[in-house]
Amino acid sequence: MGYWTIPSCPDSQRICTIILPWGKFSYTCLPMGLAPSPDVYQEKMLLLFIDLEEVKVYFDDILILGFNSFEDHLLTLQEVFMRIRKANLQVNETKSKLAAIETEYLGINIS
Repeated sequence: MGYWTIPSCPDSQRICTIILPWGKFSYTCLPMGLAPSPDVYQEKMLLLFIDLEEVKVYFDDILILGFNSFEDHLLTLQEVFMRIRKANLQVNETKSKLAAIETEYLGINIS
């Protein structure tokens, strides 16, 4: 669903038009299924957290490392949540782990 938070430019909207039985539909946001869509989304996510050293992003998988104290980790969490909200993204509560000592990220156990 994060793809749909990225607006597309008018030229892209023109070429991302599909014909339906009841008329034409033009995507006003980044559609899923186009070859460049994953790259555009990954770039948006990387730019969103580029200045936060303890945040690692792979598409919609966000890992927030706790390099320093727990208080610093909480401040980083707060900053990440504020940026997510500002970018009009959402966090899946059931898939999230907060302040975990061990977790799996991209198929690798990290502790």
